[in-house]
Amino acid sequence: LHFGLWLPSLTMTSVATFKLPWRLAFLPDGRMLITEKPGGLWLVTQKGEKTEVQNAPAVYYQGQSGMHGVFLSPHYSSDKSVYLTYAEPGDYGGGLVLARAKLHTTAHSARLGDFEVLWRQMPKGKGGQPGGQIAFSPDGQYLFLTVGDRQRFTPAQDPNQPEGKVLRLTLDGKPAP
Repeated sequence: LHFGLWLPSLTMTSVATFKLPWRLAFLPDGRMLITEKPGGLWLVTQKGEKTEVQNAPAVYYQGQSGMHGVFLSPHYSSDKSVYLTYAEPGDYGGGLVLARAKLHTTAHSARLGDFEVLWRQMPKGKGGQPGGQIAFSPDGQYLFLTVGDRQRFTPAQDPNQPEGKVLRLTLDGKPAP
């Protein structure tokens, strides 16, 4: 008995280039938001037309740290909110941040408004593996934020420290009840 896998031929077409693209989120209209690890957020059409999103936060970029995720709110169609995760600049190398902002777009511009930090890793410090992925609960009421161990193994084993954990938070970044 022989099992085989047949794949149709694929054609790849380059439509845009980036400096270390890290994460993308598809908007309902088919455009994409794309983060670049060294910093920056782009709004990109299916044809590759790039518009820099203004008011993106500054990031600490080194090793595994930088601009990480962009995620659409589970209520994006009504609130136009996006969530960002990134390593912010700071003493000893920065720390993971969860932020939320409103995305304002036109045909030729994009910017973040009402930017707010919802959660900040403290203390800040050097170390890789910052985490920064988000998943939303099926009911759209909570989010789950991964916080990496930052290569600090002792606090990662402490249940009272955020390092090395998945945090269940409200959409406002508060501890979930």
